[in-house]
Amino acid sequence: MKKRLPVMVLWALCLAAAAAALPKSYSMSCEVSGLQIDTGHQGAITCLEYDHANDRLFSASRDGTLRVWRGGKQLAALRISHLPIRMFALHPELPRVAVVEVESSSRARIGVWDWEDAEPLYDIELAEAPLFVGFSPQGTYLLYGVAETQSLKIYEARTGRETDYLRRVYGLVTFAALSQSESNVMTYQPSGRISYWKLKTGEKIREVETLNDLTLMRIPWSDNRYLSAKRGESLVVVDTFTGQVKALEPLPNIVDLAVSPRGDRIACLTTDHGKPGVSYWNFTGSFLYPGTAYEPWEKEAPPGLSHIVLSASRLYAGEQDGALWRFPAYSQPQRLSENHLLPISAIEARENVVVLGSEQGIVVFDLSVNEAAYRTEDVITDFDFGIYSNPFSSRVGLEVFSAREMLLWDRSERLQGIAFLDAWTGIESRVPVENKVPLTQVDTLPNSLLTLDRNGRIRIIEELAGLTLFEYTSPGIKKVVPVSEDWLVGAGNRTTPYSGALVRVNRRTKETVPLRGPRLLAYDLVYDPVRDVLYSLSIVRSGEETVTAVAEHRGPDFENERLVFEYRGEDLSASLHFDCDNAELYTSVGYGPVRVWNGRSTRSLEESCHVPRSLVSAGRLVYSLNQDSTVSIWDRRTGKLLADLYIFRDLSWAAVFPGENAYLSQDADEHLLLPEARRRFPF
Repeated sequence: MKKRLPVMVLWALCLAAAAAALPKSYSMSCEVSGLQIDTGHQGAITCLEYDHANDRLFSASRDGTLRVWRGGKQLAALRISHLPIRMFALHPELPRVAVVEVESSSRARIGVWDWEDAEPLYDIELAEAPLFVGFSPQGTYLLYGVAETQSLKIYEARTGRETDYLRRVYGLVTFAALSQSESNVMTYQPSGRISYWKLKTGEKIREVETLNDLTLMRIPWSDNRYLSAKRGESLVVVDTFTGQVKALEPLPNIVDLAVSPRGDRIACLTTDHGKPGVSYWNFTGSFLYPGTAYEPWEKEAPPGLSHIVLSASRLYAGEQDGALWRFPAYSQPQRLSENHLLPISAIEARENVVVLGSEQGIVVFDLSVNEAAYRTEDVITDFDFGIYSNPFSSRVGLEVFSAREMLLWDRSERLQGIAFLDAWTGIESRVPVENKVPLTQVDTLPNSLLTLDRNGRIRIIEELAGLTLFEYTSPGIKKVVPVSEDWLVGAGNRTTPYSGALVRVNRRTKETVPLRGPRLLAYDLVYDPVRDVLYSLSIVRSGEETVTAVAEHRGPDFENERLVFEYRGEDLSASLHFDCDNAELYTSVGYGPVRVWNGRSTRSLEESCHVPRSLVSAGRLVYSLNQDSTVSIWDRRTGKLLADLYIFRDLSWAAVFPGENAYLSQDADEHLLLPEARRRFPF
């Protein structure tokens, strides 16, 4: 008699075996393409720095990108990661940047990149986010601080090798800077102690007392004598050599500070009941007094400002929506950049038609596909674009029946319901159904609709009359799929140790049967009706680690499980898609390339410079609605990337192919960054 291992043990063994082969996360190094698109940041600005020597502005965002600007023009865009960039530091001489990404409370990383070549050089893995990060004045060393007894860390900037310098400096260090000669180090500790050390011997040269609990500490680019900072509800300037407080000005709700290259001007970003304001101060070395050159801005600061930086003559600011502003002296603010991409809430495909849902309208691309093409560049031969009215004027979900016929449902708080739409004529037919909370899922069944709302209410309703044929509520349900005429399977939270995150629900009797397993949360399901296989996407605890797992479920009650893919971390925006025509499972789990499982082996689609999220397929093509609202298209047969689609807020669009070729709509040319000589438009 064969022994059966418990499900939990089998999962642990599978996860342990898979963990050795799969990375924790993906650093996305995209080659600098011959054709670059100006999309602007797709998330809140998280950090700004200014390269005073080369007159360049650097901006980072929650969208995981770093962008470089000069004279109001974007020079480069580098996708660092799917993770938000917390902070970064510029190398004083080389085109290098140290970028801080934070994945969770117990995992962070400092990545050093060559931003000109878009090449990652090395990573420093951390257990938590650093308190600060910076390069030394000549670029020899990389410094950062962590919340440990031995807080200050010093690395060789070129190699990423940790040095032995100042290993005996104990206590929390929240700020540090090297002298111009790089022979001495100044450290600040929250107790109010400023200390000077010989870098290579660790000898303490000097120690002075100053104000405690300083935050948002800034020193000028050309001199580190005076340190500007926030302390409670005040702006302070401290002499780092003597510890003397040179200025203290009451200023509530300081959000960010910026210091001019010479240290003679200080800008403060503050909030008053959520409304941002910018104040300016002149510093003489002994006195701090309000500035006048930038007074007109104070009453006209754009809403949502979150970060600022000063150049020699201008202030730059970033907004929560990703916009960048430039404030010249004695003139009005100028918008430097904004998010140009159209926010897209849904994607579906049918034959050679891909349909995208947005508040502004329903976007339809009808692609001409050469099914017999052998070369990748010959697969897509033409694009036909159309945009049609969105009857809800809100975020929608959709299901596509043809290039003109589709099902839409309102995903917003407006609760506008469900409608069948003929996009060409604009004729819509509303389904008479009422919801108290937004819908999260609508699928078509024979002569009926399967719906799920945010509260976990599952309903099957008659397609035309809206009559309820079945109803069952289980709070926390994220996804539901029919697996037979009598049974549904729902994915959601595991409420007790004895329940499951997956549950079978009988449509006739409402009997529920949990599928036992180690899942803490399941949030996506797809079903293969030919092979009677269920696939789940869930969060699983493996020892001390949380992983995101894709599992295959077989058997009469789906009791037999097998791990297909796993990602060491949480990926709650990943998705599953099953291609019934070709019997292949697609998943975007892990923030890296799209993975494919055919029941026997795995493969990956060619990686793009975008983070795939929602996946669909039709015919020869596979599509992904990406994290940044772009759309990537692959050849299913070869796995090669065919094109990236950019749909802009002005409703122009560009389909960019690998290399320098693109389809462009009218007016999309203004979103291209390279000179005319480098552009080629073959169609």
